[in-house]
Amino acid sequence: MTLTSRLPLVARLVSRLAAATLALAAAGSAARADDGTGVVVVGEATLQPALVAQIEGWVKQHQPPLVPQALDPDAVNSTIDCFVLDDVSCARAVFEKKGKTTNLVFVRVEVVPGPGGVRDITLTGFWFTKGHEPQSHKKTCEHCSDAGVHAAADEILAGLAHSGNHDTGHLALTSRPVGGHITVDGKPAGVTPLELDLPAGDHRLALERDGVASEARLVTIRIGETAQIDMSLGGAGPSDGGGSGPAHLYPKIVIGAGAALLVAGGVLIGTSQSDTGESPTYRDTTALGAVVGVVGVLAIGGGAYWWHVDKQRESAPVVAATPGGAYVGWAGSF
Repeated sequence: MTLTSRLPLVARLVSRLAAATLALAAAGSAARADDGTGVVVVGEATLQPALVAQIEGWVKQHQPPLVPQALDPDAVNSTIDCFVLDDVSCARAVFEKKGKTTNLVFVRVEVVPGPGGVRDITLTGFWFTKGHEPQSHKKTCEHCSDAGVHAAADEILAGLAHSGNHDTGHLALTSRPVGGHITVDGKPAGVTPLELDLPAGDHRLALERDGVASEARLVTIRIGETAQIDMSLGGAGPSDGGGSGPAHLYPKIVIGAGAALLVAGGVLIGTSQSDTGESPTYRDTTALGAVVGVVGVLAIGGGAYWWHVDKQRESAPVVAATPGGAYVGWAGSF
C-alpha cells in the first residue's frame, strides 16, 4: 500500500479520534454539571437580580459547585405553569427530565402592593434533588424593605438546606412522664419531649431521670423519615403520674370528704322536723342539710377534677435540635 493510498485511512482515524475526544469532554462536562446546584428565581423582576446574586453566593458556600442555566427558558416556563396549577409533581417531572444539575433552588417572588408605597413580599422556595421529593419553605415579609427581603431569603435557604438534607432522618421522642434526660450513642441530647435530626442508621437511646436509668433502646433512623419513639420512666417516683405517693391522695381525700358531706346533708334533711303546732320546740335542719349536701357535691366534683388534672398534668423543658439551629422552651398539659 502506497503512502497516497494510506492518507484517507489516516484522516478517518484522526477524525474518529477527535470525535471521541470531544464526546468524552462533553460527557465529562455534563457529569460535572450534573453534580452541581442550579438557581432559578421567578416572579417580581425588580427583585430577581439581588435574589439571584444572594442565592448563588449561598450555593457557592453551602452546596457547590454552582451551575449556571440549570434549566433552559422553556423548562423554566413549564415549571412556572406547574406552580400556577399548584402541581408540585408536575414541576418535579420537568426538573427530572430537563434539569442539568443534581440540585436546583427554585424561588418564586410574589409582591402585594400596599398604601403609601409599602408592600408585602412572599418568597416560596423549592429544593429539587433528582430522585427525591421536592422540599419547600415559605416566608412572607410584611411592609418589606430590601433588608427584609434579604433576611427572608436567608430564612428560606436555611429551611431548604435542612429539609434538603437527604442523609438524615428525624427522631421525635416522648416519655411518660416528660422530663427524662436522653443520651444518644452515649452523648447527652436533651430532655423529653425531644426532637432532633440524626444520621441514618442504628442509634442507642438511653433514658434516665434523677440519675436513675429507666430504659435503653436501639432505634433505626431511616433517611427522610421520622421515627416516633415513646419511652417509659419506670420507677420515677411519686411524680410519674402513676397514682402513687402522698400528692395523689389529696384529691381522693377531697372526694371522700365530699361524699361524707353529701350523706350528712341527706341525713339532716331526712331527720328535719317541721312545726306541727304540737310542740313549742322542733329541730328544722332542712336548710342546713341542703347546704351541706351542696358543699358535698361541689367537693366531689372538685376532687374528681383535681384527680383528673393531677394524673394528666406533666410539664418539662422542651429541646429541639436540628443541623440548622435549635430551640428551648417549656411544654406540658395543664
